[in-house]
Amino acid sequence: MTADPNISMPWQTPVAVDDLEPSVYRVLDDGALDTDTWRKTVVAPPMGEAVFYVRLGPGASSPRHWHPSDTVYIVRRGELVIPGEGTYREGEVRWVRGGTAYGPEMGGPDGVEFWFVSMGPFGTIDPDVVPPPPREE
Repeated sequence: MTADPNISMPWQTPVAVDDLEPSVYRVLDDGALDTDTWRKTVVAPPMGEAVFYVRLGPGASSPRHWHPSDTVYIVRRGELVIPGEGTYREGEVRWVRGGTAYGPEMGGPDGVEFWFVSMGPFGTIDPDVVPPPPREE
């Protein structure tokens, strides 16, 4: 079985990630799709959390943003570069506390593939539009 972002899945659903078609592509400035940068939805946000398998092509990047819930990134291939933070390589895990603004996220020289897991409600928020909440120390 594969994931369908439009329906809820029963408990203990096996998902063949390699068989999933990408559901989101990056759109380039000229309006074309960047077919080397995509996302496969494994668990859809309406289910309460989100799990994505993501590919960023070489040098591709996402804008600066934050998520309302803690997130975990598990790098499967290549390098995930977060300027000012570091480079994550195959087998490494990145954990980010919800409400932390960061970015961009960039694919290394050969791009990167990683699992993205939202530990609660998912959203991608522009910190220039909605500032992240104050930090509790």
